[in-house]
Amino acid sequence: QPRLGLCLCCPPSNAGRRSRRFSGGGAMGTCASSESERLIPGIEVSPRVWRLPSSKGFPELEELPDLAASTLDLGVAIQGGGIRGGIIGYGALVALERLGVLQNVRYMAGVSGSALPVAPLGYLPEKFPVEAFFGPLPTGPKALTAEELKNPLEGSFASSLFLGPATDMAKRGVCSLVCQDTRYLFSCGNVGAATCCGQPFALHAYTAALVYPLLNPWDLYVAGSVMSGPIGSESYKRAVDAVSPAGCKVTPMRRSVPFPIIVNSRLIEADGHDSSWCAYEATPLYCGTPVDFSSAPGGAVGCGVVESFGAGSPPPASLPGGRRAVEDGEQVKVKPTTFTPLPFMVGSSAGDMFTYSMWQTSCLPYSAAQNVAMGGNALPVWSPADIASKNNGLRVLEDGGPCDCCGLLALLRRRAKRIFVQCCDGYDIARVDPGTGSWWSAYWGQAKEESLAKYAQNVADMNRHAQVFDAKYYEPFIHELKKKAKAGLPVTAELKLPVMENRFCGVEGGWEVHLLWTMPCRPAAFIDALPEATKQRMLQDPGKNTIDVSNETPFTASFGSYTMDVTRMEIELAAWTLLNGFPATTLRDFFGSATPRKKGEGEQESPCNTPSTAA
Repeated sequence: QPRLGLCLCCPPSNAGRRSRRFSGGGAMGTCASSESERLIPGIEVSPRVWRLPSSKGFPELEELPDLAASTLDLGVAIQGGGIRGGIIGYGALVALERLGVLQNVRYMAGVSGSALPVAPLGYLPEKFPVEAFFGPLPTGPKALTAEELKNPLEGSFASSLFLGPATDMAKRGVCSLVCQDTRYLFSCGNVGAATCCGQPFALHAYTAALVYPLLNPWDLYVAGSVMSGPIGSESYKRAVDAVSPAGCKVTPMRRSVPFPIIVNSRLIEADGHDSSWCAYEATPLYCGTPVDFSSAPGGAVGCGVVESFGAGSPPPASLPGGRRAVEDGEQVKVKPTTFTPLPFMVGSSAGDMFTYSMWQTSCLPYSAAQNVAMGGNALPVWSPADIASKNNGLRVLEDGGPCDCCGLLALLRRRAKRIFVQCCDGYDIARVDPGTGSWWSAYWGQAKEESLAKYAQNVADMNRHAQVFDAKYYEPFIHELKKKAKAGLPVTAELKLPVMENRFCGVEGGWEVHLLWTMPCRPAAFIDALPEATKQRMLQDPGKNTIDVSNETPFTASFGSYTMDVTRMEIELAAWTLLNGFPATTLRDFFGSATPRKKGEGEQESPCNTPSTAA
């Protein structure tokens, strides 16, 4: 059986002292691993298909009625940025839980590195209390002594970040050897070679090293599984009935947390600028491209999504009456190559080995077939608008950033009226033009060529495919952010913007969205409140071999040898910025009143029920 690119049949092991090798391009089942670690070959299933965009909106509001009834029309969009994006994104989620408003949020979108905390929270098994996932965080700056910065916070997601992917993963490529405890990933410059350290070079080592230590502690690194709605939902029952005969497990969405959306970029492989890359969403209910590219060169792309247990299949062999287009809500018979698990989707979104510059210098494969042969990420996809489209087939699935770097477009497609955006950039906005340093400037059509100099996309395409706000609102917004950064204030902004229609990203226009926007920053009040020894560390120059607390925190690299200290500091900074960057009344009006969790779900006192936010 062919594999889905990411070698889930051979995850890092915690038993013994031997290193586990990730071999690229092999057939499924060639690795000596337990049955629970292998991808499951697909059997014939009958998933539902939803045509999108649709005047009825997205399927989750109808399929999961509790979602609409128990949440506000509110979303959280978290920018990618490698490990830094995962750390800062987690800090933002910590703040929302601290406020007691996370249960009010309907959607959370994770992209690239920010998918790393979004996925385990969104699918957190019921046996783990939500309060355990967040632990005692945030403690605030006064508590951050040298001893506290090294507190492993065992049992929380922070502990997974401390001991997992905070490793030295160089952009130039990774060796296919991952050591026993998953703490170290050895790097090499042999990206273009057929072998690396005597083994077939495997791009999947890059993503497996990211995903395994963050999902496995929560029992979510299950190769033989599919995603579904919460336990008790019709989605869950349908998934169990469909895949149980194959011995496949079901990973359900967690109730009382936002509906998780993992954003990938899909390479279309057709001629024409308007069809180079498009978003591919993975959710508990469905997977696919909810954007209408029916006129793409070579045939239709996107135009709908398929129930998650049917993802990764060729198109139906035929439809009743000889039709080529699937009707909205229709069930179709397909046979996935292998069932597609959550770890694959997270690894695909977080991996940018294909989209990064090396592919342009022939260091990385160009086609999906070559990508898979080297162990990269690809998936069979097809358009519900045309089961015979020439754009159906095995396609590269990669870093979601080039299509939607913050996940904002995913929420605008769902017409979320209020969206909190957590940026995770690795630069100080007081000193850098966001147009040259960030892809999110493309939401205003203002991204510049410098921001894409090393990526497999050009700036004209990115701006055209992402612009949803009038450019006239951009400069005043940037001016406000820069002014706050230079003054040592929390870098935040509140915006109410008219939304422009953009068919390339599936966003309807003619309505207003209310945004709260936060940026990585170094607020003077936070630094001044630190214990003196810790404060001095925040003022010292960075070291050369590790990423530690310094005068560059939190403007750290996307990947590198993060210390436990700097990881904790960046979590605390992100949480503090949200909690203190807006008036308490603004937070209450935007996120709603605090909703106490049931016993064991993380109930706590909330600033949204008090006159001021936490220090």
